Amino acid sequence: MSEAMNLVAPAVSILPGDERDHAFVYATWLQSYRKLSDFAKPIAREVYFPAQHDRIERLLRIGRLHVAVPEGSSGMHTILGYCVTDGALLHWVYVKGNWRQMGIAGKLLEGRGLQQFTHWTYDFDHMARRLANLKYNPYAAG
Repeated sequence: MSEAMNLVAPAVSILPGDERDHAFVYATWLQSYRKLSDFAKPIAREVYFPAQHDRIERLLRIGRLHVAVPEGSSGMHTILGYCVTDGALLHWVYVKGNWRQMGIAGKLLEGRGLQQFTHWTYDFDHMARRLANLKYNPYAAG
């Protein structure tokens, strides 16, 4: 049984992310997209990591980062998940493994008026079915 099965869904606050959160975003986005995307898997490491890092950097500059943290967190917080959006575009949503299936991704995306998403992974399949109005467009926002 996974640890998540033993945990009670946390009270979560959704906050604007900032530069202190970027290292976590880069690490998790780079690794999970590489592992779970048919697009990224065959790209040589020496090509994928710098190119995708540059893309993430650009998306963080033009978009908005929101983080899910345990309610009442202040200062240096523990990130349970995050999303990167730009208007009606969802670029990435991530929730730590032990905290998945608890509604955190839904809270991160709630009320954002999203219409398209730019990165598809195996993990995103179930979310895309729940958000049937979202259309996959890997070309949006470069």
